[in-house]
Amino acid sequence: MPRIAQGAVPSPNIWNHPQIYEVENRAVDPDGVIEAVLQAARPWAGATILDIGCGTGFHLPRFGTSAAQVIGVEPHLDLVRWARLRCRGMPTVSIEQGSAQLLPI
Repeated sequence: MPRIAQGAVPSPNIWNHPQIYEVENRAVDPDGVIEAVLQAARPWAGATILDIGCGTGFHLPRFGTSAAQVIGVEPHLDLVRWARLRCRGMPTVSIEQGSAQLLPI
């Protein structure tokens, strides 16, 4: 696997500082307001969810609690590995290396 997927545009915050990005993710919606709006617009139960640029996979386990299938796509190989570790043991979640320009699905 290449370190960076073809066509990817670097995201300096997560690519260079994934541990800080984790903190940012926890701070964005601590009360679940955004999640509730998304669920109201399109419930995840039984759905297939595609997370393009999933980074460390922060949101994937939450999606995987009710979605039929969750696919994370991330161009940075180190972050793909991090997301796969986070989601190990979740049979409905898969993480692929790729870019938004060349989705591997």
